[in-house]
Amino acid sequence: MINTVDVSRVPHPAVIFSDIYFSVRLSAALLITVFALFAVAGCISSADQKNKWAFTCPDGYKFTAVFSRGGESVTLEDESQKFKLDIERSASGARYTDGTTIFWNKGVMARIESGEGVIHQDCQGDSN
Repeated sequence: MINTVDVSRVPHPAVIFSDIYFSVRLSAALLITVFALFAVAGCISSADQKNKWAFTCPDGYKFTAVFSRGGESVTLEDESQKFKLDIERSASGARYTDGTTIFWNKGVMARIESGEGVIHQDCQGDSN
């Protein structure tokens, strides 16, 4: 007995390739979407991380500085205290103050002053 194939039930090669092509395009689109979501999430977390810096001074003093998104203020915090300082005009670098405490920042270097003078200087910053 000879087996026969009903040709009317075999899909046309163009239909097979069309299904494969659609499947590949769908997979590629899904992959691109997933990568885009990870990229956006990475950008958001990077932006947040760049606003927070850990400083270590040569005298051993350590503190964090969290800059507002627009840079108009900074919050300084150590183990026992927290200060919110507003930006003031300066010729070089950034100067923040609350009227008593002054925080100077230029690049990764910073110093803290008060009415009595410099409290901590040459503090090295590292973004968290």
